[in-house]
Amino acid sequence: LSAGMASGDLDLTVFSRLHGAASLRSVTNALFTAILCAGLGAGMFILLGFGGSRLRIIACLLSWFWIASSLLPGTIIAAAVTRIFNGPLLGPVFYDTGWALAFAHFAAAGGIAVLIALLVSLMDTRTMTMVRALDAFRIESCRPQLLVVLVIGFLSTLLFTLGDLILGARLAPPGMEGIGGSLLNAMHYQRPDTVVVVLGALVGLAVVLAGVCGLLLPRRVQGTFGMLILISLVTVIPFSGCDSEHGAPLRPADSGTSVPCELVVGAPGRAPGLFETPRGLALDPAGHVFYVVDKTARIQRFGFDGRFQHLWPMPESQVGKPVGLSVAPDGRIYVADTHYHRIIVFDPEGEELQRFGSFGTGPGEFVYPTDIAFGDDGTIFIAEYGTNDRIQVFSSDGTWLRTIGRSGRGDGGLARPQSIALSIDGTELFVADSCNHRISVFGTDGTWRRHLGSAGHDPGEFNYPYGLQVLDDGSLLVSEYGGDRIQVVAPDDGRSLGSWGGTGFIKGRVHMPWGVGAADGRLFVLDSGNSRVQIGDWAPESSVNPTVDGSFID
Repeated sequence: LSAGMASGDLDLTVFSRLHGAASLRSVTNALFTAILCAGLGAGMFILLGFGGSRLRIIACLLSWFWIASSLLPGTIIAAAVTRIFNGPLLGPVFYDTGWALAFAHFAAAGGIAVLIALLVSLMDTRTMTMVRALDAFRIESCRPQLLVVLVIGFLSTLLFTLGDLILGARLAPPGMEGIGGSLLNAMHYQRPDTVVVVLGALVGLAVVLAGVCGLLLPRRVQGTFGMLILISLVTVIPFSGCDSEHGAPLRPADSGTSVPCELVVGAPGRAPGLFETPRGLALDPAGHVFYVVDKTARIQRFGFDGRFQHLWPMPESQVGKPVGLSVAPDGRIYVADTHYHRIIVFDPEGEELQRFGSFGTGPGEFVYPTDIAFGDDGTIFIAEYGTNDRIQVFSSDGTWLRTIGRSGRGDGGLARPQSIALSIDGTELFVADSCNHRISVFGTDGTWRRHLGSAGHDPGEFNYPYGLQVLDDGSLLVSEYGGDRIQVVAPDDGRSLGSWGGTGFIKGRVHMPWGVGAADGRLFVLDSGNSRVQIGDWAPESSVNPTVDGSFID
């Protein structure tokens, strides 16, 4: 951690601003679950130690049932909880508010607390157990053992819940994701800084709590004061880094203005006209159609009226699926076949016309290509991430010309350039520098010029900008995959000219918008998390939020 901070690769301020709210949600949920589990363990211990023979038998059966349930795979527990709570009656109350996730964590972690209670009970002699069963329950007679059950049960289930990935990924409602989702995203986006911060915090917390248990419990610090010390350590350490510079954790954006939407295209599914996590949107204003590629590796064509027209599959998809596509001025569709490290060109009916590129870091080679842009002179710009994090430039006949950008955070540095677009006059290239949470601007000759925006949720800031289009007036239309909103920013200094969206399922709200576009007076939003495209009449000059200053680095 110290080496990373000294080198500048670890930026705890950026981590706090982007993941502080997720960390706070994870810690709050873990504390709630740990308290329930500690109470469950204490209850089982009391039943086993002071109950009659029937109560002890019932307690043993319940204990073994709970332990067996907690050994089930997380996917099965998540599926069962979804089946119970995600219905028309209970869904809005429990599933959409996050209580279902807390219940799942309680079901999964409760077995740990019960097992601890059983182990502590087995440490007692048979004579002591029989004497307690004959006596009325008195807290004084079992305080040391009960405190061990409470403390160890609380700490162990707290750490178990904090480290959970599967349940959080499957059950967290949109906008309420925990740190597990952030960790998975950071691993996918090759951001070791975030992974190191999260894992370092979890390992450090485990060491601290284990040390506290080892040092304090043998000294019989078993009163209320000792419990408060332990719980305070658990609470203060994680919460200390979750606040933003303004003193409160940042939450997903809610612009106050819904995305204009008169038409919703698609829904979750694999049938024609449906999507499974769509990850690429390309408009063809000349043909009045748009194309979408999703995680089933299908490219589907729709009219601007939302009607399905045609689909075709990618030639190969076992290794991975495309994450971007673009329509060339002549109507051909260029698909970034990301995980096969190449570009495939189709005609509008899906006939393959050309493919080029292979895995590598040299000129004309690709590592995870993401997007394609076209100059007025036929020049082709191709963005890629992974080892390269760069934009390669080709002539109209496919000859490699030059490379723009490099992997890094500083001037000219890129981290997963997800989308690219050329300025109106064709002299500047705008790059959605997604994992640096900014728009990077280069001259088409490769010279770095400026950065627009920085990490955050305020106007003029970005949280994983993915979609990008240059509008007719030269301003930039940006979709924020992590911020759940659409922004328009000025191309010169990055000030926000308006924003729409906010997290949600209802029409006009978005969840993980991967792409965005505008044509014929309409706004097209690729609402990936909700597996749909929202289309609405769009008049930015009449519906934008007030203009505010953005972050600008020159």
